[in-house]
Amino acid sequence: MWTKDCALCSGASDDLHAPTTWTNLLLCCDGNERAGSVFTCDKSKEATDICAVFRNPKNWRNEQVLEVDRGGRAIPSSGLPIHATTVVETILNLNAEHLVAARKAVIAAQLREIARVKAKHHGLSSSRKAKIAAVLCVQAESAEFASVLLMVADRLRE
Repeated sequence: MWTKDCALCSGASDDLHAPTTWTNLLLCCDGNERAGSVFTCDKSKEATDICAVFRNPKNWRNEQVLEVDRGGRAIPSSGLPIHATTVVETILNLNAEHLVAARKAVIAAQLREIARVKAKHHGLSSSRKAKIAAVLCVQAESAEFASVLLMVADRLRE
């Protein structure tokens, strides 16, 4: 059902134009369509209205709409409506087993690389941590699992 919230969030005048409106192409991916029946992202969302219970990342002041925890699970950033967790878990299925496993693998690879740098330099100074975090943020601009790189960068800054 097309609502005023959908029009506002998607930037489209009606439901027919929403799928091709630039601001509504934010949750699009193949949704695991090629690999099987456990769909994610826009493929599992289909025509479900999430406008009223989620934020359009283009209109969100925070850096991220979603965060990744150390276990590889996607979680809504603080400040999102309470039903954002339902959107992430059920409608978008962003914590499907294969996605969590892939995120965990990226986290493990990044932690191995950080451990290698730490061993090479006999520890990690604040400036080296900041440098690694900055590199991860740049890589996140084009990486497939950008949210994981941003999470690792945030942990380095703590």
